Amino acid sequence: MKKSNAYVSGLILVSSTLLFSCTKTDLSADVTEVSSKKKVDCEITAFRYNTAAGSQYVFKKQTDPSTGKLKQITAAVYQGGAISSMLTLDVHWTTSAVIFLKAGSTLDTVLVASLNAEGRPVNVVGGNQPDPGYLPTSFEYSNNKLSAMKISLAGNLVVSRFNYDNQDNCTLIQDESRTGEVPGRVEFTYNNKKADQQLYLDEPRPFSWNTFSLLQFSGMFPELQPTNIRTGVKVWWAGNYKAYDVELINHEVNGGSLVKYDVSFPGSSMTIPNFIELKCDNASKN
Repeated sequence: MKKSNAYVSGLILVSSTLLFSCTKTDLSADVTEVSSKKKVDCEITAFRYNTAAGSQYVFKKQTDPSTGKLKQITAAVYQGGAISSMLTLDVHWTTSAVIFLKAGSTLDTVLVASLNAEGRPVNVVGGNQPDPGYLPTSFEYSNNKLSAMKISLAGNLVVSRFNYDNQDNCTLIQDESRTGEVPGRVEFTYNNKKADQQLYLDEPRPFSWNTFSLLQFSGMFPELQPTNIRTGVKVWWAGNYKAYDVELINHEVNGGSLVKYDVSFPGSSMTIPNFIELKCDNASKN
């Protein structure tokens, strides 16, 4: 299996065991759906995976208890498929925009995301203190689901289309071809089991996706949380290079929310645990 060396080097398994503060419910072969009676109202606060040095966070976020809106986020910045750094931003909301500021500043604006009438981000541009890791990006929707992402990169427009199945699972992110090259794509597969709240962020991501990723970490694309349990991810970069081909196993669901799953590489005994941290009913779950 071909894999991004930069990505895989940052994902070395330390441990496949995590202690939870409350009892977990594993998905077994005969479980087809998580009962709504077991559902607990939870907010996703972080996503992380194990490395040789410990836990690597993809994001951590805080909400304002008085408004329920995102207040601060620490987010991964990707380069070449791997996380190259983390950036902490304060978040300010208006009726028509979300403003991302340098942490601790009220004036240094990194990004401004304009919102449509439904409160969905439609256009993201740099502020008075732009970060080169974040490109201008616009978004389109169909039936209130993200359908297209358009990234301004070196004078070109890079377009990706989002496809969903009849269960509202995102199954494909397909780049449009440019200059005759074979475009990149990301494919997701699912089984027939369901959970009320899920999040998967294990795949390698290009630099050009940083703006999209920040908004996804911020919870602005809830339709990308699937209905069914995700079981596989394949990533092809431009030129038909397969950068990632994995199975997702050992899903653990607690109170209707996914709290852990493992990434398994076919032909290898290595697995990588991924964890979704939650805040549920005034208690933490991680």
